[in-house]
Amino acid sequence: MAIRRLSLDRFHPVIAEQLAALIVRFWREACRHGAVDKGAVLDLIDLCPSSSATRLLIRAIDRRLGESPAIRYRCLPVLFRQPAEAAGKVSADAFNPADFQPPFLIWDLAKNGTACPVTDHSGLDYKPTQPVVILAHDAWSQLEQQLYAVHYGKLLRANLDKLVVDAGTGAEQSVWVDACAEPWRPELGDARQRYLTEFNSAPIVYPSGAFTAIHQMGTLSARPMLFISLAAGYGDDVGVRLGSFAEVSGFYRASRRFPVNFPLITEWVEKRGGYCSIARCGSRHYVQLNLLGRSASRRWMDSLVRCVDPALLAGAEQLVNVMHSLGTGAPLEARLNLLQLSRYDPAVFLAAEKELNAAFLRAPDFDREGWRLALRRVWDNRGACSPDERLHQRLAPALMRCADWGFARNILEQGMLECGAEAIDLAQMAWCEFRTANSARASELVQQALQMAPDSPLAAQVAERVAGRLARRDSPWSLELVAHGLPIVLEPLDENHADALFHQYRDPQIAVMTGLPALASAGEARAWITASGNEKGKVNFAIMHREWGFTGLVNLAISGHASFFCFWIGVDFQGLGLSSAAGRLLSRHAADQGVTVMLTSAYKDNHRSVRALKRIGFSELAIRACPPDQDRIFFSLVDSRAGAVDGNAELRQYYLREQLPMQFDTPDEPLSVSTSANQEAS
Repeated sequence: MAIRRLSLDRFHPVIAEQLAALIVRFWREACRHGAVDKGAVLDLIDLCPSSSATRLLIRAIDRRLGESPAIRYRCLPVLFRQPAEAAGKVSADAFNPADFQPPFLIWDLAKNGTACPVTDHSGLDYKPTQPVVILAHDAWSQLEQQLYAVHYGKLLRANLDKLVVDAGTGAEQSVWVDACAEPWRPELGDARQRYLTEFNSAPIVYPSGAFTAIHQMGTLSARPMLFISLAAGYGDDVGVRLGSFAEVSGFYRASRRFPVNFPLITEWVEKRGGYCSIARCGSRHYVQLNLLGRSASRRWMDSLVRCVDPALLAGAEQLVNVMHSLGTGAPLEARLNLLQLSRYDPAVFLAAEKELNAAFLRAPDFDREGWRLALRRVWDNRGACSPDERLHQRLAPALMRCADWGFARNILEQGMLECGAEAIDLAQMAWCEFRTANSARASELVQQALQMAPDSPLAAQVAERVAGRLARRDSPWSLELVAHGLPIVLEPLDENHADALFHQYRDPQIAVMTGLPALASAGEARAWITASGNEKGKVNFAIMHREWGFTGLVNLAISGHASFFCFWIGVDFQGLGLSSAAGRLLSRHAADQGVTVMLTSAYKDNHRSVRALKRIGFSELAIRACPPDQDRIFFSLVDSRAGAVDGNAELRQYYLREQLPMQFDTPDEPLSVSTSANQEAS
């Protein structure tokens, strides 16, 4: 027994989406026609299993069906048992049935009409009771075929053994034998006569294995059946007439297959009461639909054809060339639109890969979310490209530019598992760890990368960044603060955060509400980070997420045993509770370092910040500022180890010590608080 894989040069995601559309339409039409029993599971029979094409198609079908419970299906791979006389004539990848988890089918093409040719994994006859979709892929080119030719009204058949042996010897005359007495299927009498009178000196492929397979499946049930085949071949009689012997024989010598004669299959199916449609899906490749069964109709076939875009099918392989042809000045939106049009084809991404990183740098405000989703879909379609193309290595940097650090890490791990670890993998993984607040792990990975490839520029650059950061970890205020059980880490802010900080700071309201300076560029962000880090008593921590990287900032301005707390969350991450978790983590660390009182303020109308401060554990103070700062509310958070503390007095004293120019009214009733930061945090 053998299982055959799809042998197309490439199975485009566009093709998967289009085939998924017509399969789901077939099932829905079957339901509408009353051909499906309520609650039944529909069978999707795969004649070329284990192919990347099948995986792409299944994902596309699942996306089309969504969460709809109306249609349930299962995919049944098929193992063929070839007739004895065909053994060794079909090039196929052999698989053991034990490699497959049930259910699967075994199809014996040698069985005659008195026995069921298809059995399931347990040996029972397969008798479908619901409409069936058969994914033939390019099985028609792999099953038995004959090659004929017409020479002055005489039908000749090629001796395929000699077609191989005589390759390049010039002994072509010995290849052909008289086939005038050989019968064709009865339904093809008219086609045979047409070939004899109109196709002189043209190679004629006779797909006998396809006829056998379609006939055998058709005898199992009268329920509607949709055959979908996709292969190199001829879409009409003109293509058959224009075919050359050199091309056909060369195709066979290279692959032991012939191009599929789709017009002959169409004529045979329609003579048997079925319905067919052929659409071109690339250079010399075609998709053929065969609809059979008692309730099948031309109207039903037309409804399937309407949901497929022939232009999109035919143009799928050209999108790679279009992406290649875009100049360096092409906008990112154009590249994203092409990738979307290709249904996230990895080959289309790879055509843009070299330009993408530079384009991302030229347009720092690009649509990160749109690109993030598109790049994830490209990875979902990785089966459409060769493992040798190392898609994970080429996709990860683009995901990093979109700050999708967690997903970049995941695909690098999977790529190394499937293809083996290389220095570039380890260096890229180290960069992911570095940008998600795991410098220790980054150091380990980059050292492994340098051991594998001491001259790697990427590994050397990452190693320098990691070493520089670790060298600055020389005080309790320059360590990573880990929130156990949460995906965030507080990391001392440094220049490596500048680009991400600038992007997340792009909402002008952040500067207005926090009183921090406006930043017009990543360069200004870098300068502010440096200047702020040099200010006495200032402590800045980046709020780092293990999947997303930089999400915001928390800041302390320390004065003796007290500090003033400031925080902001980036545009893309607000409303996720990150400020509360970060504030609690920082308050605990500050108390451990002897900073027992934390003070802060918020504008009265900044309701989101007020709620966040209260979730952290801050309590509102009664004290109020004099104009023009009368629209502020002040808060304090006191560690339990400090005992009873007058928060209003602490605020006044803080401003006096730091010589800050704010005046306060005296509250009627001074507020004394003794709130435990640790208790509130829990």
